[in-house]
Amino acid sequence: MSADCKVLLVDDDENLLWAYKMVLSDEGFKVDTSSDPEEALEKIRSEQFNVLILDYMMPKMKGDELANIILSLDQSANIIFLTGFSEYDVYMKMVGNMDNLILYKPISGKDLINAVNSKIKQQSDADNVHDASAHTVDYTIHPVK
Repeated sequence: MSADCKVLLVDDDENLLWAYKMVLSDEGFKVDTSSDPEEALEKIRSEQFNVLILDYMMPKMKGDELANIILSLDQSANIIFLTGFSEYDVYMKMVGNMDNLILYKPISGKDLINAVNSKIKQQSDADNVHDASAHTVDYTIHPVK
């Protein structure tokens, strides 16, 4: 599952970016990183990513703001938030009406891998449902005229 999956990690903490990139790369994911939300947007505009992992608290732009911009470009974007905060209002800003996953720092490598795999499976399941609906047959009986 991970061989063809591209992940973009966005976090202003470059040490965490490096650690998360190593964990996901060792699992076979293709990983790109950005410590700057504006740079991340440029990457998202020019490349296709299967999963986006966004830190919530960054200096130039918070993760929920970045997510809203991303979703305005692609409503089907798979977003995972990372945060060290657990306050309810922060949680609501991140979740909103989006189907997002929130991971609380510190996070283990295993939990990060599981979260990414979960997002990929979720997208795959949604794609299969969409594909199945394209192949449905209408069995409605119409009266003969």
